[in-house]
Amino acid sequence: MLTDGHVTRLVGITRNLTDRVERERQLRRQKELIDEFASVISHDLRNPLNVAQARATLLDEQRESEHLGPLVQALDRMEAIVMDTLTLARQGETVDETETVSLTDLVGKC
Repeated sequence: MLTDGHVTRLVGITRNLTDRVERERQLRRQKELIDEFASVISHDLRNPLNVAQARATLLDEQRESEHLGPLVQALDRMEAIVMDTLTLARQGETVDETETVSLTDLVGKC
């Protein structure tokens, strides 16, 4: 307020943003960790999976076997799991359908 050209009062509002800034920092760090996780999944799981799928295709071209169908199905299922995990990690989307999968049984079918 001005009285005779001089400021006699000053009104202000302050906010402590420390907690908010800390939460934002934590969220950024969590995002970085999720991105790192997605990279590890992409590289460490998809590369061997791609090799196995390519080998199964080559084997299928060379000879027929009753074991190839289940092998390809298991590899396709594993690829779907990896892709769903990457979707969750990178975009935060939810997976509509889930089911419990026994890795021992899955590998046993190969």
